[in-house]
Amino acid sequence: KEQELDFLPFRAWIGLWTTFLLLLIVAFDLSALVRYITRFTEESFASLIAVIFIAEAFKKLGGILDKAPVNTNPDAILNYTCG
Repeated sequence: KEQELDFLPFRAWIGLWTTFLLLLIVAFDLSALVRYITRFTEESFASLIAVIFIAEAFKKLGGILDKAPVNTNPDAILNYTCG
């Protein structure tokens, strides 16, 4: 779906805002606040990322099963003819 935004000016504005926010972080030494991030928060985000990867894997497995279903009758292979 096409958006009504020009790509390069949009990317330029993203770069400018990122630069502005990073300069604020450096100016006020906000990186010192990292010590308040607990291990629980880190583990929560790691778990979220793991769940996302697992969900995507199951979606792909579902797609594979649609294209190549599991043969539940192994004797049926003997009944196929070529051509």
